Amino acid sequence: MARFKPELTRPPDFAEFWKRQLAALPEVKATLGEGGDVKYPSVDGKTEVWGWYSAPKSDKRLPAVLSIPAFGGRRGNGPPRHPNAAGMVVGYRGCGDEPWPSDWITRGLDKPENSVFRLHYLNLVQAVRFLQSRPEVDPKRIYLTGGSLGGGMCVVLAGLLGKEIAGFVASLPGMAYYFYKDGTPAESTFKQMEQFVAKNPSDKATILRVLSYTAQVNFAPDVTCEALVSCGGKDALCFPKMVYAVYNHLGGAKEMKYYPEATHGGGPGLKDEWPAATREWFAARLR
Repeated sequence: MARFKPELTRPPDFAEFWKRQLAALPEVKATLGEGGDVKYPSVDGKTEVWGWYSAPKSDKRLPAVLSIPAFGGRRGNGPPRHPNAAGMVVGYRGCGDEPWPSDWITRGLDKPENSVFRLHYLNLVQAVRFLQSRPEVDPKRIYLTGGSLGGGMCVVLAGLLGKEIAGFVASLPGMAYYFYKDGTPAESTFKQMEQFVAKNPSDKATILRVLSYTAQVNFAPDVTCEALVSCGGKDALCFPKMVYAVYNHLGGAKEMKYYPEATHGGGPGLKDEWPAATREWFAARLR
């Protein structure tokens, strides 16, 4: 398991596709309200991304940490706060703070440009662009953190943006519905995508091709920053095998914290040693 490194499913134009997506992004036009309330247009042009932002007072430019929510993607109740860094969190789906519809992951599977994952990834790129625009933020010291699907999206952003990301901490990073090269689904308790593909056999080739543009593991080789990753040996949601699949493809300096008795909801190591390791990792970089 620890050495598991499946063959990537990148289509031939993977790099060129994402280069075009990034080049087409408009300038971020965000509003920053009282209490750190942030709003900016979603990439779909239909809704708004809502987030929170905070920064301590300083006479020097600060590093920044973008916190990426897990499955559900909403921004939460307030800005993340770091004693020596700016902090931001965003509801990357858009639609403000509305709950996600139950079928959201199976929308836009006719072509890569319509994928909901493309929308989420680019909305998060716009969050990074917002941080880079802030006068109090050092654009060369932007870090990411997230768990589960949010951890997987740390991998995606770091792969997309390369040296624009200084590092990330990903807890139990999810796989975004990865299918192997032969078309069989990866180990996951997220059965909705697998069931959708089974119900649409005539569209399977198209669906798998679209998913190959957004599978998190396909971004991992382009990651150049340092990374700290956790994995739970009894995680029945983000399976250890697939966490290692992402980890083993990461291109930068990396460290794995494996907790054999931990589940997706916590457990030995993940509830005690991991938070301490995370604090120590960030403390060394946010001075």
